[in-house]
Amino acid sequence: METYKETPFALKKVHSTEILASEYNVKNMTIAQIKGLLGRQDDMKVCGLVVPDKKVETEYTSTAKYTATVSYGLLSLKQIDYDGNSMEIRVPLTKYEDWCKTFGDDLSILYLNTGEKKYFEYSNEIPREDLYGFFSMAIFEEQVSDLNYYFKNNTGDGNMVVFETRTTTGSAAYQFFDNLRTKGPVTSALGHTAMAFCEIVNDENKVLHSVFFYLDGSDSYISNGGASDRDDTDGAGENWFQGAWEGFTNGLEKPMQTIRIVLAALAGLALIAGIVFGVNWIVKKRKSSGAGDNTKK
Repeated sequence: METYKETPFALKKVHSTEILASEYNVKNMTIAQIKGLLGRQDDMKVCGLVVPDKKVETEYTSTAKYTATVSYGLLSLKQIDYDGNSMEIRVPLTKYEDWCKTFGDDLSILYLNTGEKKYFEYSNEIPREDLYGFFSMAIFEEQVSDLNYYFKNNTGDGNMVVFETRTTTGSAAYQFFDNLRTKGPVTSALGHTAMAFCEIVNDENKVLHSVFFYLDGSDSYISNGGASDRDDTDGAGENWFQGAWEGFTNGLEKPMQTIRIVLAALAGLALIAGIVFGVNWIVKKRKSSGAGDNTKK
């Protein structure tokens, strides 16, 4: 693999050379020897991830021909959810074309450009099947009955998000109420209340938030809880209030900014209180109705 220009991506290269068997142990060559034969002694972004002096697979193909395959290391990404739970994702070097198939799309390589960095000029600059990078996916499980859900905020570093999806899993009723979220403020509140009740009854009802990304740096992390770095395992609510307090203290000289922060906080608390009240009322109503039936029997 060879790093393509100044990008976090690579192209597969084929290099043939002749060597003297007396000078090399062709069945047990090292990474350093192979890089020397390739004329590459530098530690480029992708080349530097070759596992040093390990796992050089040599295949015997004929009396005078051997094929050496080097192994590439894994990059680490930390996934932190809005409750502060974290897990490590080990990301291998992946073909761009194969990664696109995981979400059933056929994205052009131009989707890999960012607002700050334009890696590719043309969609056919590199064939999709020849492009490699550290592509992966993170899946966050979300439930509207969780208080942190209402403070969730997508943050990250060392990665570039290309595509996101949101799907609901569980009962048909849960998915029906989920569709009410975008029908207006009143129906949205009713939908969230009903979804919270469905989750309390069956915790298999949940929202799956999938994030498809590629790594463009080391020590990467991705969060839906507003984490500020890899080691930030505070919940989304705590992170939000910390940010609001910093904004409040820094905005004392800016009255309108301060007012907006206070109003946003009050609106969020009012929404949460309404949902909690609604769920509790439904649960109590259901219990009292069940008790009445038992009395009659």
